[in-house]
Amino acid sequence: NFVVITKGSTRIAEVAARIKKLLVGGTPAGKIAVLARSMSAYQSQIERIFTRHEIPVSSAPVNLIDVPSIRFLLNVAFLSAEYASRDVLAIISNSYFCPESLGEYTSQDVAAAQVIIREGNVLAGKDAYLRAAKYLLEMTPKENEAKEEETMRIGLHRFHPDQIRSAAAMLEALFGLSEQARGIGGLPGLIEPLALRKTILQIGQPDLIARDLRALSELEGLAGRLDQSSLSLRGLSEVLAITPCPPARNESLVDILDVLDARPLRYEHVFLIG
Repeated sequence: NFVVITKGSTRIAEVAARIKKLLVGGTPAGKIAVLARSMSAYQSQIERIFTRHEIPVSSAPVNLIDVPSIRFLLNVAFLSAEYASRDVLAIISNSYFCPESLGEYTSQDVAAAQVIIREGNVLAGKDAYLRAAKYLLEMTPKENEAKEEETMRIGLHRFHPDQIRSAAAMLEALFGLSEQARGIGGLPGLIEPLALRKTILQIGQPDLIARDLRALSELEGLAGRLDQSSLSLRGLSEVLAITPCPPARNESLVDILDVLDARPLRYEHVFLIG
């Protein structure tokens, strides 16, 4: 059964009322879908109005590759392909990156690493980062002719020489982890060294924490089910692109989806918004 509803919150309320009758009449969970061409334009209204009608809903499913924590792991794993500076900067600036997981490093080391890359004009290549750090340490304009215990000016920043050395060591540790991630067996192996679960628990939003933890568990299970010897990281990315993240175990009775996401699914009752 298809019902097409035009725009407006009153129309969405009409959908909610009709769905409520279906549920009261015995239609089971998972048999009703509310679709829209652009869910971003309607989702907040649908969730608000359906909540008012006491109808639990479930948002559109997300594939593992679209979960930020999984994307972060992939970015680290692919880093060793080129060691491109844009990729390194994206990783160490990511909210999932925990410098302490790599050793006795802090946010100051992250800031110094960013300066090494930018002021050292690093583009790519594993050795380029160490060369840039050495160059900055050897750069001695008059104002930098200081004793070892004093700071040095690099561009608009001031760092102690040991801070530059520490930042370079942090990058080396990150590169070493990336090199370990060969095939699907290596990707879940990055979770603990990157302290990813600990970082996730500090997000502060229970729904996002739960989503990320479910995604990591699904990734670990996937590693045990697939042939690790024949699947490259590129192949793994393709698998993650079609593997859904497990949904939250709630009391959802109605699925809310984008029209494109709903194409391979089957429902007994479909409401088309807009």
